[in-house]
Formats: sequence, structure tokens, C-alpha cells
Amino acid sequence: MSGIFKDIIEYDAIENNPCHNIKKLSVINELRQVLTSEERKKVNDFLRENYRNFWLFTVIFFHSGGRMKELLSLKIKDIDLENQRYKTIIRKGGLNREVWKVIKTIALPYWEEVIGKTADAEAYIFHKGLAPQVSDKPINRDQITTRWRVHVKDKLGITADFYSLKHLNLDEVTEILSMEDAAKMASHTTTKMIEKNYAIGEKQRQLERLKHLQNEF
Repeated sequence: MSGIFKDIIEYDAIENNPCHNIKKLSVINELRQVLTSEERKKVNDFLRENYRNFWLFTVIFFHSGGRMKELLSLKIKDIDLENQRYKTIIRKGGLNREVWKVIKTIALPYWEEVIGKTADAEAYIFHKGLAPQVSDKPINRDQITTRWRVHVKDKLGITADFYSLKHLNLDEVTEILSMEDAAKMASHTTTKMIEKNYAIGEKQRQLERLKHLQNEF
């Protein structure tokens, strides 16, 4: 609210920011719920067998480290399979910047399968039915969360949300490579967001490393 009133002040609509001295409420950052190994296999097998296009979007999203909106805004022309990368626009803090994001080798076959369904460079890679299609605008991200609720939460009894897949992937990148690599995959300029929000298992891994130190007296 304070930011909204700050903009209004600039237009001389009001003289003072009424939210200026209001203290922020303390908020508890709850641990992000993610899929277990068993749930991951269950979801993977079920979607691959019954809803292939949604399965392809799910595994590509998991490996991308990006946002749903970024993938839904992608066109065929933005994808460079030869160099295993795709181009997207990062919109943060009122600034827009175009970046290349990596396509993992393990995810390359999924990208190839989706792109192989059309040769039109102007087609959105995921559109109606989560298949390539030329359109005036991308589909809404609600189509993804709705599919996840109907096909995964309701049918499989899984409670983790779709976006938790990003947390799961970036945490594994942190564990296998580093927090800096996870930040690069997510197009973050620092590791602050990774450490605070995405590297959900890092604190436990730190405890385990400390637990097994052999520094005798």
C-alpha cells in the first residue's frame, strides 16, 4: 500500500503517504511443501500415460528454473536447441531484461518433442491444449494450476502445488552444483532469493555436514 500511495503523491493527488509510519506485520515463512521421491514417480508416470502435453510442460518447467509465465510466453523462434538455450524476458522491479536461459541436456528430448509438432516460428510453444499454436496472446497460467489441481491433487491425492517443482529443481541444483549455479538458472543476480526461498534443503544439509565433522580436540 505504501508503494501505491507513493506513486499517487508523485501526481499531487495527495500530500502525505498515510502508510508511511505503519509497521509491517511479522510474517512466518513456512517451509515449502514439495513432492517426495515416491510422489514424483507417481506424477511422472500418471501424466506421461494420460496427459502427455501436460506432462511435457511439467518436466520442461521443472528443469527450466523459470516461471510459468515465461514458458507460456515462449515462441518457437525464441528457442535455440542447437545451443541448448531459450530467450525470455525477465520482468522484475519495474525493469525488463532479455536473457538466454539454459536447456538441460536431460530435458532436450522433451523440448524437441514439443517443437516437432510445428514448424511455425511465430507459434507459442505451449498454447491451446498445451501444444504449439499461433495466437494473438499466450494462454493464462491458471490453465496450468487448474490442470495440476484436477489431475494431480484431486486424482492422485497430492497436496504440493505446481510451483513447488521450481523449488525442488533449484534446491537440487544447489545440492549438486552450488547456490550460484541455482541463481544463474533462475536468472537471479544474487543468491539471496535462492538461499531464502528456493534452497529448501540447504539448512538441513548444512546441519548434516556439521554433524559429521571430525575435528578432534
